[in-house]
Amino acid sequence: MSSEIFVSYSRDDVQAARLVVAYLKSKGFNTWRDQDQLRGGTNWDRELENAILRADVVVVLISASSLNSEMVRNELAWAIEEAKKPIIPLMLAQGLRLPITIKRKQWVEMWRDWDAGCAELYEALQDEVRTVQHQPPDFDEIFIPQKLMVVYDPKRNPFSDFGTAVHEDVFMGQTRALRRLRDRLTGVSVSSTAIIGERRMGKTSLLNYLVYKYAHHDDIRNNVNQRQFIFIYMDMMDVRTPNIASVMAIFREGIQRQTNIQPWSADDDGNLERFSTAINHFHAKNQYLVLCFDEFERALAQDIELDLLFETMRSAASNGKIAIITSTYESIDILVKGSRLTSPFHNIFTEITLSNWARKDWQKLIERGFAQTGKLLTPDYLDLIDMLSGGNPYLVNMSGYYIWDALDVEGDWDADIQNAVIREFRADSRKYFSMIWSRLGDDGRKDVASVLGYGNRTMSQAISERLIARGILNADGTGVFCQPFADFIRGELK
Repeated sequence: MSSEIFVSYSRDDVQAARLVVAYLKSKGFNTWRDQDQLRGGTNWDRELENAILRADVVVVLISASSLNSEMVRNELAWAIEEAKKPIIPLMLAQGLRLPITIKRKQWVEMWRDWDAGCAELYEALQDEVRTVQHQPPDFDEIFIPQKLMVVYDPKRNPFSDFGTAVHEDVFMGQTRALRRLRDRLTGVSVSSTAIIGERRMGKTSLLNYLVYKYAHHDDIRNNVNQRQFIFIYMDMMDVRTPNIASVMAIFREGIQRQTNIQPWSADDDGNLERFSTAINHFHAKNQYLVLCFDEFERALAQDIELDLLFETMRSAASNGKIAIITSTYESIDILVKGSRLTSPFHNIFTEITLSNWARKDWQKLIERGFAQTGKLLTPDYLDLIDMLSGGNPYLVNMSGYYIWDALDVEGDWDADIQNAVIREFRADSRKYFSMIWSRLGDDGRKDVASVLGYGNRTMSQAISERLIARGILNADGTGVFCQPFADFIRGELK
C-alpha cells in the first residue's frame, strides 16, 4: 500500500505546495492537500482530522505566512497531540524560527537548493515511513495494566496530572455512565455502547477503570445470567497500522493473557473465519468478549479493509455474542456516515454522552486532593473552581492545580493571589477553549454565540439539548458552561 503524506501549508505558499505535491507523487507517494481533496459542502474540520489520521507522515511548509496561520497551527496541533504523527518541516526561507512544538534535530532547507531539498525530503520520508509501517505494535505495552501502587506525596500538587488519564485506583465520578454500561452487559442480552465526549472529558479514564477495575466488581462478576466477560482494551492511537491483521493480533494477545487460551494462531491474524469461530466458542460457554476501542474515530478513518472486520463484529454484536464499547468525540452515527464504511456498524450502539460534573461530584475530587496534602480547603476556593471550570473535568483539575500551587508557594491567600491564579488559568485554558470552539463548526459557533447575545439566530430545542448534554452550554441552556469560555468567545467575535 502506498504511503500517505499530508501536506500542511499557508495559502500564500500554494505554489510551493503544488511543487512539493507533484514531486511526492512522482516518487509514488499518495498526498493529501486541502485544495485537491476538499469539495464544496464538506465538513472541513472533520475531513482534515481524518486526513491527518490516515497519513503516515505530515509535511509542513514553514514560511513567515505559515508561522502566522491559524489553520497550519491547528493542523500541527492535531497531528502532534492527537494523531501522534511524525512531522517533517520544510524551510522555505532563511532565518525562520521553528515553533517549539516541531523542533527537530534536522529539517529540510528548501531555500538553499530546491532539488537538493526534494532529495533530502525523499530520504527523510523513507526513514519515517519505514519506521511507521514496519515496526510491529508493542502488544505488551498496550495491554498490560500499569498496576503501580498509588503513593500520595504531600509535597506534590495532587492535581498536576490534569489532561492525562487517571489511574484506575483513583478514578472518581461517572457513576451514572458506569451503571448504564453495567446494565448493557448484564441485561437480558449483551449490548454495545458508544461513549461520546469532548476532548479531555474523561473518556479514556472511564474505559481504563471499566476494563481494569470495574470489570472485577461484583456488579459485573455476579450477574444474574452468570456471564463471564473477557475485556480487551485497545487505544487506536497506539496501533501504528490499523488493519484486520493488526487488530486481530491485539484481540488474540488480550484473550490469551486473560484465559491462557490461544483463540487462533498468529498466522491466522486477519482470518475473519477464525475470529468468528472463537466468538462462537466463547459464547457457547457463556463467555463474552467485550471489545473496548479508545479513540475509535481513528479506526473509522482507515482504508475500507476494516469494513469487513466491523461487519463481522456488528453481526456478532447484533446477535448478542459480543459487546463493543467505543469512545469518540462525536456521535458514532455521524462518524460512520462520514467514513468509508459500508457496514451499518453504527446501528448496534446505544450512546452515552459524558458531560460536566455536578458540583457535589467534582467537590469530592478537590476535597480528596487537599486532604491528602494537608492543605485547608475553604468555600472561597470551591466557588472559584466552580466559576473557572463549570464542572468540566479537565478544567476542575486545572483550576485545582493553580489554587493549590499558589497556596504552596505563597502560603496565604488574598485578592492579588486570586487574580494571579485567574490569569494563569485563562492563559493555560485558552488552547482548550480554542479546540472546543473550532470543533463546533460554523453553525455550532453561531448557535453558541446566539446564547451570548450575538446575532439574531434562534437555536432549536434539539440543538440546545445536545449542546447541554455535551457540556458546552450550562444546565439550563442560558449560557456557556463557564465564565472564562464566555470571555474567550467574546474575544473571538470581536
